[in-house]
Amino acid sequence: MTGADATETLQRILAHKRAQLRPESVGLAGRPRGGRGRRALGVTQDQMDELLERSPGTYARFERGVLRGVTPEFCHAVATTLRFTEMEWQGLWLYLFGHQPPHPLNPAAGVQVGPHWQDVVDNMTYPAYVTDQGWNLLAWNSAFAAVFTQRMPPENTMRWMLLEADGRRQLVDWSRQWAPLVMPQLRAAAQEYPDNVTLRQLEREVRRDPVAGPMYERAREAYLQPDGDVRRLLHMGLGGARQVQIAAATPLGSPGARLMFLILHPDRADAAA
Repeated sequence: MTGADATETLQRILAHKRAQLRPESVGLAGRPRGGRGRRALGVTQDQMDELLERSPGTYARFERGVLRGVTPEFCHAVATTLRFTEMEWQGLWLYLFGHQPPHPLNPAAGVQVGPHWQDVVDNMTYPAYVTDQGWNLLAWNSAFAAVFTQRMPPENTMRWMLLEADGRRQLVDWSRQWAPLVMPQLRAAAQEYPDNVTLRQLEREVRRDPVAGPMYERAREAYLQPDGDVRRLLHMGLGGARQVQIAAATPLGSPGARLMFLILHPDRADAAA
């Protein structure tokens, strides 16, 4: 897409969102009636300046594509005022700056997913689950539940992997093959989402732990995601160890959330026998 195309697309998005925002819903007087006695809908460009607390003409220039000096803070104010969805917020950044936004528009976007993701994992044969930014479990299937004692998956998979006794026991060779690769993911997520309460709490718990704490301080690898990794896992439902290949993806409408698949294979020891 050329620069002119991006500007035209952005203009259409902004004008459409502005037309959808009724002045009365944001404490402004309604617009005068248009043709045939119907009240015109949407806020004006001048009213946008009022809502944004900007000098007259600021928003009009922005909507026309005069983008010199546009700041991320101004973009956030516009998107919030016009009640952008997360997808529209991502589009705004792509058309303006050529890349994804550094953070979600709605801080809660990465801590919830739509109910259709439960249908997704339910229809998977492999163990599958969805976590939020802080590794809180949001959706999972019966195959994933079968991995755990009494078919009870943990409320937070990161806490289970790093701090709980069952996690350290089930994740075969935990201290070498799991913990050193999981810890950098926690560190990176805490850096990316500094306002996430769960991530801050997890970091505090890990740092205080007598086993995980020193390892966490030493874990400086630039290891951000496990997609494609093969490790060993003690599968409680199957009664033994299995090789598990991890497939990882992201629900696009929930930045920072994770869709995980565990592809099970016979354990190396079983294959050798």
